Amino acid sequence: MVLESFPSTSPFQPHVATGLVALQPPDAETALMPSQWQELAAPQREKHLALIRKHPGSPRRSFVRCPVSHSLEPFGAGWALTTFSADIPTAALDTVAAIALHGGSIRSGNFYPRSDGSLLFDAQFHGPTRKELEGIGETLLARFGGTPAGKRTPFLEEVRDLKIAGYTPEGSPYTALEVRAADTRGLLYRILRAFVVLGIRVTRAEVNSAAGLAHDVFLLTDRKKMPLNAEREIPYIQREILAAK
Repeated sequence: MVLESFPSTSPFQPHVATGLVALQPPDAETALMPSQWQELAAPQREKHLALIRKHPGSPRRSFVRCPVSHSLEPFGAGWALTTFSADIPTAALDTVAAIALHGGSIRSGNFYPRSDGSLLFDAQFHGPTRKELEGIGETLLARFGGTPAGKRTPFLEEVRDLKIAGYTPEGSPYTALEVRAADTRGLLYRILRAFVVLGIRVTRAEVNSAAGLAHDVFLLTDRKKMPLNAEREIPYIQREILAAK
């Protein structure tokens, strides 16, 4: 697995105070993507672009009026969900929570933070039937919108065999954190919640589980977008992962 940094290449910046993202010409969307997005197969890239363009108000998107757009489709024996939202600290947590609240268990996922302050998040999961997924769009809107109905906590199994390791590659602006554990329900929610509580920013993530084991890799920074002191932070991360209820 290659871990790399993805510097912003766009002069456009998000309007944080108003929740608006700067006006983009239609052919500029791909220029806002991180480099790992360019490696995706063409159908996946087109699916992402279609989701971005259908977001209300495109290309001048307001995440205040509509905090998240999504696409959901069958994927193998399970489902593939993509969300498009502002790149806020709770974006991935809210998506993972919505999946869990509808009975899903995530098998893999990837983050694609864009240089205009928006975020694409792909998650592949299994478990629920099509009927059980009815209303997941409303759940996502409630989670991202911060309504009381959206802040329910999904079912969390006890964490088992948790191991965390972290390091900062020489010259890298990010700290790489690896989390290994038994693949229990709610594990990814616990991890992402810990990052939110501790003010840790996720720049990139690859989450995978197979044969009853979860192996997740995150590229992280602190609130000031500086690498973490992994030796100091890991005990706090572990504590917060175990503390979630």
